[in-house]
Amino acid sequence: KWNDNMSFWKNNFEEHRDFKGSGSVEMIHLNYVRALLTEEKYFEGLTIMREAVKKRANMDEVSHIALSTIYFDIGLTLKEAGEASYAIEAYQQSIEHNGNHTKTLMNLGNAFIELGRTDTALTYLHKVVELSENYTQGWFAIGNAHYTDNSPVEALKAYKRCADVAPEEFHRVIGEAIARAMLLKERLENEVEAA
Repeated sequence: KWNDNMSFWKNNFEEHRDFKGSGSVEMIHLNYVRALLTEEKYFEGLTIMREAVKKRANMDEVSHIALSTIYFDIGLTLKEAGEASYAIEAYQQSIEHNGNHTKTLMNLGNAFIELGRTDTALTYLHKVVELSENYTQGWFAIGNAHYTDNSPVEALKAYKRCADVAPEEFHRVIGEAIARAMLLKERLENEVEAA
């Protein structure tokens, strides 16, 4: 548990607080952030996260991948705490370290859908399916973004692509999403006819 290591990470953080960046120093800062977030000290944690970003230095690929994962974990913690805008900030830092981190791209897309920013969401979600064209959840999220944006034709295309690549156990959920999109399409067509 991260909170069990709070004093360890805090001591390491204080010892390395003024060092001008390295991957390991940024990891120390971010692990302290993780510990703070488990204690719901969001503002303090985010302040330290931003400090770590400012001190970033040249790092090897392994450090970038590790830091991407840490920022992703921080984003998850913030999302679960209902701090969507801060979660987005952490996810974007994750992407800076590893632009192909599929789960981060998915979470960014879904977070922007929740905020009603479907154009931004679709940018991230399309990158997901570019990286893995048969990624079921990516196509499903693209369908959800279009559905949220009242674009049922595009939603249907994405849901049907999802159905083509999805394992059979997901077909019921996809079928329900297709049915919702078809109802939305019909409703929008009726509204146009009535106008």
